[in-house]
Amino acid sequence: MLQFKINNNVQFGVALVSGLSLFSLYLFFASYSVRSIVSAPMVAVEATIFYTMILRVLGLLFVPFLRRLHAQIKIVILSLEAFVLFLLILFVLLTRVSSYGQLMSEVLTSWLGATLLIVTPYAIYELALIMYRGTDLTTLAVSSAPLVAICLFLSNFVTRVPNPIYGLSNFGTEMISSLRAQPGLAASPLGANLFVSGASVLFFLSMIVYITYRLNQSAKPLAFLPKYHYALALMLVGCLVLYLWLLLSSYFHDTNVFEILSVPAVMIPIILWVVARG
Repeated sequence: MLQFKINNNVQFGVALVSGLSLFSLYLFFASYSVRSIVSAPMVAVEATIFYTMILRVLGLLFVPFLRRLHAQIKIVILSLEAFVLFLLILFVLLTRVSSYGQLMSEVLTSWLGATLLIVTPYAIYELALIMYRGTDLTTLAVSSAPLVAICLFLSNFVTRVPNPIYGLSNFGTEMISSLRAQPGLAASPLGANLFVSGASVLFFLSMIVYITYRLNQSAKPLAFLPKYHYALALMLVGCLVLYLWLLLSSYFHDTNVFEILSVPAVMIPIILWVVARG
């Protein structure tokens, strides 16, 4: 019983650190952008998507039946707009009516904006919860990879777009435009860089600790553990080193991000080749 309690305490602590590090990235974005986005008058499409998304997330959090649903079904509940977009695409192709195309654009951008604003903190909570419950490491990697990318993108978004954005649909449009823009850490203020980088490094470290702890607590002999579990830990270490290299390079070189990544792109295959040869 004591060992079980200690194990739960360790998993709870690591899950808490991981969740708080991602949530701090989201709050960094929210403190600059959410008020201007939400306070702007919403058209019918924006209001419908925004408030129903809030109700869906609250239902998944507090309604016991919905809370016990499989993860894929929860994704469908949060992605009902995808079916609407599919129908609108069919209407556009069949009728060639421009109003359907305009409506499709409003639904897409509003859905994207509402998802990033409302679903992101819920996804962070779900990630911390599955870490505390001791989920499979492969499931953890699949769940955490897109979420940390979204949180990093949002936290850097406020430094790339300094002017306030008004309206949910405008926010979604700006996010799509930002995805096409080249990322640049050097353009960010030093304080913002340090905060975002510190939270990101803390998340990667907590994930490395969690994977190492889970492997050590496994009832199976280490020789029988799947090799890809060790690959996950190695991947996280590589991501951490790569992120620190990218950050360090951006402070000294205001250059293209692809030029910055050329050094690790050459070194990583060499290191893997040396390790594989033993």
